[in-house]
Amino acid sequence: MVLEKGQSTLNYLLVKNHHIISKIDFEDLEYIEVEKNYTTLYTEEKKYIIRLSLYKMKQVLQSVNFEQVHRKFLVNFDKMKEINLTENAIYLKSGTSITISERYKKKFTSNFEVFS
Repeated sequence: MVLEKGQSTLNYLLVKNHHIISKIDFEDLEYIEVEKNYTTLYTEEKKYIIRLSLYKMKQVLQSVNFEQVHRKFLVNFDKMKEINLTENAIYLKSGTSITISERYKKKFTSNFEVFS
């Protein structure tokens, strides 16, 4: 991760894989899966695995529209299509489904304004 001079927040990550450094814009990320200290970043085209904890990843994304929906998933709400409360699933515009835990489902129903 690199902050340019005078930049207070990031809007991208630089990820190194062997001898290649890829720039990943936050807006291109669909969701993030964390397993211990490894984080998998999913875009529509590719996935990237980096060594970063959930805590650190949330710090990096604090100014972006990502929400934790499970102990191991963060979802880009700009990529979300719908939440199915019966199935405990979030469906992304790409067709991918992510499990939402009961704990985080309660957060959504109480913290977000939902019209019916």
